[in-house]
Amino acid sequence: MVPTPEQASEGSALARPRSPDSQSSCAAHELITIIGDRWSTLVLIQLGDHGQTRSADLKRAVEGISQKVMTSCLRRLEDRGLIARTVEATVPVSVSYQLTPFGDSFFTAFGQLRRWADDHASELDPTQADECAVPP
Repeated sequence: MVPTPEQASEGSALARPRSPDSQSSCAAHELITIIGDRWSTLVLIQLGDHGQTRSADLKRAVEGISQKVMTSCLRRLEDRGLIARTVEATVPVSVSYQLTPFGDSFFTAFGQLRRWADDHASELDPTQADECAVPP
C-alpha cells in the first residue's frame, strides 16, 4: 500500500524513515552526477596533472571527444566551480582552463581513488592492467 502525502508527512508507519546519512548520500549522488559522465573525469585529470591548459590542447589530450561535448563538459564543470576559464585578448583569442581551489581539492581526493584503481587494475579489467597505469 502506497501512503498518501498526508500519511507520509504525519510520520505514519508507512512513511519512509530518513537515514542519518541522507545528507551525505545526497552529496555523493550530486558528485556522481557532476563527474560521472564519460568525459568530465578525463578533463579534470588532464587539468590536475598538467595545470592550466589551452582549450585546443585540452581537446587533443582528451582523445575521442567532440568539440560540442567538450564545450558542454567544460561549461558544466565551470558552472559547478571545479574549473576556471581564462580568456586572453590575443589574436586569435586564447582560452585556457585550470582547476579552481575547489577543483583542486576534488583532484587531491580523487588521487586516492586513482591509486586504488591502479592497485586493483587486474581485478577491474585484466586486459587493461598494464596499459592504464598512472605514475605515483
